Amino acid sequence: RMWRFSDEFRHRMVYPLVALFFGTGNSTPRVSAAIIARVFLDPQLRLFDYSPERLLDQAPDMYAFDDLTALYDRVVSETPIAAKEFGVEVASVRRTSDAVEVTWQRQGERETQVFDAIVFACPADVALQLLGDGATMMERRVLGSVTYYDDVSITHTDKHYMDKHYQRNRDSDMYFIKTVPDNMDKLEMAFVITNYQPHLRTLGDEVYQTIFLDSTDRETLWTDSEIDPQKVISKDWWRAFSHEVSHYRYVVPWMPLLQCGKRTLYAGSWTVANTHEVAVISGLAAAWRLGARYPFEPDEMARSQFDTYLRVAHGIGYVFSRAELPRGSQLVGAPLCGERVGKTHTGGAPWQDGAQVGA
Repeated sequence: RMWRFSDEFRHRMVYPLVALFFGTGNSTPRVSAAIIARVFLDPQLRLFDYSPERLLDQAPDMYAFDDLTALYDRVVSETPIAAKEFGVEVASVRRTSDAVEVTWQRQGERETQVFDAIVFACPADVALQLLGDGATMMERRVLGSVTYYDDVSITHTDKHYMDKHYQRNRDSDMYFIKTVPDNMDKLEMAFVITNYQPHLRTLGDEVYQTIFLDSTDRETLWTDSEIDPQKVISKDWWRAFSHEVSHYRYVVPWMPLLQCGKRTLYAGSWTVANTHEVAVISGLAAAWRLGARYPFEPDEMARSQFDTYLRVAHGIGYVFSRAELPRGSQLVGAPLCGERVGKTHTGGAPWQDGAQVGA
């Protein structure tokens, strides 16, 4: 409004794009303008090239794993982890000066194991709940400031619903946004999964996914009841944090004060921004802080983004130029978040010598 952009430009162009990029849902009008600018202008973080005529005029090729579950299972089976526990629910976490006690339950039976450190790769409110009375005042303030919304994704083959609610210009179109006429700040998102995931193109029927945002609007805005139940493949509820300005005032700037405090690290897209890239980098950063090697050393862009994430979410920098390293050495973190910047190690990651980490 300050720069006299029209309401139509905001509602028809900016809000739909931001909701698509970050999954900001119906809180999109409260997203920081600085974050939006980086999506288009930052040479390393931008998702698409800025078009002065159409704002966005690209249709990138998308790639998806055919069976991500099988891939994940294979990677886990090939990873030398001392102990793996799947299908268990963590009940509580207790931290002391020299250890972390994690209690989980399986089929009503509880078990407690002791670790050297813990990584919370989960939503902020879940971490806060598990910490309970053991959470520090700073953890309660920061983690408690993350705002979440409940959304649902319905995967279906109901072409009639798609034709009724969306305009399709080309067979290759994959992204769709519907703006609610009576409340232009509210959106509904949809995808043609058959175009989004190329390995599905051989199917007879097109597969769609419609996302309904913020369950508090379900009774007044959602049209999920119009989708033919016989054509629904899956219905998945999920939670997304909000990119409101408050998130970059009360959460992100304070994350470095939480990382490594009381033998604890936090990972997840909510630590900075809701993208898959940030989610993955946050896990790599947590592992690096515990001593693991950074695995993509030759990739300059990847290393630069890793460095950016470390500076924002951990308050430290990764030594960027490989020329600074002696021949044959590798940069790794240090055990239990000790000194790490500028240190070189020629052996294995130091934390592997007997340290155990819960995640």
